[in-house]
Amino acid sequence: MELFRTNPSIFGWFSISHLLSAIFIIGAFILMYLIKHGTIGPTAAKIESAAEKKLDLLKDILIVIGLIIASIIIFYMA
Repeated sequence: MELFRTNPSIFGWFSISHLLSAIFIIGAFILMYLIKHGTIGPTAAKIESAAEKKLDLLKDILIVIGLIIASIIIFYMA
């Protein structure tokens, strides 16, 4: 079905699907930030140092980047 469908483009090859994906990724980062800082969700019982928080954020960002790369590889190689 994907081969026969034409996606409306917003700018160049950038389609509405790309725009929605970017919005969801940015929203996920914002949600992750709010949950980690105790603004929403259960509050953390332990007190973390600033270095531990930065390390956790770096790990989360690297995981997200890895998943993005893996999904791009799967999409274009399959």
